[in-house]
Amino acid sequence: MYDFSQPEGHFSVGWGWKNFLWRLEDGKYYLDEETFNRIPAGFFQRDRKGELSYGYTDLILTAEAIKHEAWKLLSYRGLDHLGYFMKDFPDSKQRYEQAVWDSHTSLAAKNRGMTVTELLRLRLSSSTATDQEVVK
Repeated sequence: MYDFSQPEGHFSVGWGWKNFLWRLEDGKYYLDEETFNRIPAGFFQRDRKGELSYGYTDLILTAEAIKHEAWKLLSYRGLDHLGYFMKDFPDSKQRYEQAVWDSHTSLAAKNRGMTVTELLRLRLSSSTATDQEVVK
C-alpha cells in the first residue's frame, strides 16, 4: 500500500477503502484521475460496518494544512483547530469553500443526469441564480 517505488498505488484514511489512488509519472506523484470518480464529496460514516471514510473536501483541507505546516489540524483532535486555521489562512479557507461548492454542485448535477458540458455551462455562467438551482 505504501510502497512508493511502484508506478501506482493507493492510500486510505478509513478502514478497507482505497480512497486515494496515486500514480508516479516522470518522478512526480499525482492523484490518479479515477480517485475523483471514487471518493465522496466529504467525510461520512458507513452504516454497514461503521467504517469511516474521507472525501474530496478532506483531501483539499489536508493539502492546505500540509502546505502551511498546520500540524495541529492533522492531529487526532484536529477539528478543534479548524476555526483558527480558517482565520489564520484565509487563502486556505477560500480553497476549502471552493472545494465544498465544487463537490456538491457536481454531485447535484450528477444526480440530475446533467452532462459534463451542461455542468460546465452552468458553472461558467455569470448568473448566481442559475448556480443556486443546482443545489436545490
